[in-house]
Amino acid sequence: MDLQIKKFKDLTDQQIVKYLNQIDSYGLYHCPAVINYQLSTKSACENLSFFCFDNKIPLAFVPLGIYENNTIKKVSFGDTSCHLPAINIHISSNLKKKVLDEIFKKIYLIMKSKNIDYADFFYHPIFTKKLSTKRTTEITYSNSFAILKYFEMEIVTNNTNIIDLRVDKKELENNLQVRKRKEFKKEFYKQLKFIKINKSNSTSPEIESHFKDYKDIHFKSSGRKTRQEKSWLNYLQMIKDGLSTLFFLSYKNELISGIICLDFHDYAVAASQASLKEENYLKYSIRSFLEWNVINSYKDKKFKFYEIGQTFYFDQKHHNAIDEKHKRIGDFKTRFGANMFPRHYFRIKKKFKTYYEKI
Repeated sequence: MDLQIKKFKDLTDQQIVKYLNQIDSYGLYHCPAVINYQLSTKSACENLSFFCFDNKIPLAFVPLGIYENNTIKKVSFGDTSCHLPAINIHISSNLKKKVLDEIFKKIYLIMKSKNIDYADFFYHPIFTKKLSTKRTTEITYSNSFAILKYFEMEIVTNNTNIIDLRVDKKELENNLQVRKRKEFKKEFYKQLKFIKINKSNSTSPEIESHFKDYKDIHFKSSGRKTRQEKSWLNYLQMIKDGLSTLFFLSYKNELISGIICLDFHDYAVAASQASLKEENYLKYSIRSFLEWNVINSYKDKKFKFYEIGQTFYFDQKHHNAIDEKHKRIGDFKTRFGANMFPRHYFRIKKKFKTYYEKI
């Protein structure tokens, strides 16, 4: 099959989004803003992402990065796995199989020519599609394991916590941990102000000012610089472009906690969080109360899903680097009554057998 290839790096963000909308079914991790952010976290990452076309029709999009340091060369966006390809949902089943054959053959040849040690891919279950005149999101696992045909691999599955915001507010509140429900009724929480900063309610200078405030909270919370400046600039641009929202809690005119959320049609995901660790606030669940306000804010905005984040229980194969801190954070994310959905991770090592070696 003779597919035409267009490289991600040769296209504008607007062209990429246009082609993704023609593919129709794609996820947050196929979007140019997210891929550019992932690339910005690691300077030694090469972007090889590409679209497959048949004449002028985009058949698939393949997020693909190569990260290399002194010890390893791998397919990934640095610390983040590459999402599996998005395939045009309007093509026939037979054509879809041929497209997948060609995509994974191309990946196989890249791995072989560049002497890749291993490749990391993952599958996230929330995809968007056009419904009538607007785009909406859905949870789907269709073709999530299609990659098994092409490579021997290690597979790891972790849970991610997703709240269905379509339930009524009473059910949403009943799903919240009982201890949290009781605590949030204390007098202290009535004194906190909830602030939302995004493209629709703030000017560009206002966004920049509040973003600087968030960076300051983040630095005070961690006690050190935790990310490259380029990645911060990507976050800032996403807020300015209407692709993210910044939330705060303030107490007596002092900002004490913040969250950046990525907005993807009617689905949002918590991407970055920081809270002051001053003694005055440590006895309160500041972080939880902010998240609870964020959840209700997205419900009021008629979003369908809010993803709090992953929960880790035991070390698993190539995810055995998850430390106790991340396990504790993951446990915290279960207290909002979200449903757990699997996120699948696939690692293909150089020594593993492949479908293409049989041909």
